[in-house]
Amino acid sequence: MIREFLFPYYQQLLTNIRRRQIDRSRHLYFQVDTDGYANAVIPLYREIGMDVMSPFEVAAGCDVVEIGRQYPDLVISGGVDKRELAKGKEAIDRLVDRIFPVMHARGGYIPTCDHGVPEEVSYQDYLYYR
Repeated sequence: MIREFLFPYYQQLLTNIRRRQIDRSRHLYFQVDTDGYANAVIPLYREIGMDVMSPFEVAAGCDVVEIGRQYPDLVISGGVDKRELAKGKEAIDRLVDRIFPVMHARGGYIPTCDHGVPEEVSYQDYLYYR
């Protein structure tokens, strides 16, 4: 269905954007939103030319560490579980210690919450995370 219904429009969009690119020596990044379980569609979006994806929703089963290993040239934003942020500093430490060292070494990662930060996350815990 993605090939049939989305590819033609994405191809047209990307072609039009590239045609207007002023400095063709620079890489032009294309980002797609990945609500839900994105793993199955990553190869399709890569094929069409998307090279940045976010937010990689943890509750849907997305794991940025594993996805980063499978797609080393994919720029990833997100993957920080908002539910863990709501559990306090120890949970935040575990989350950060699991994700950040691997993704820092890999590169191409922008650590952000996997959607908006809910009200259950205290301001102090959010600052601690950041």
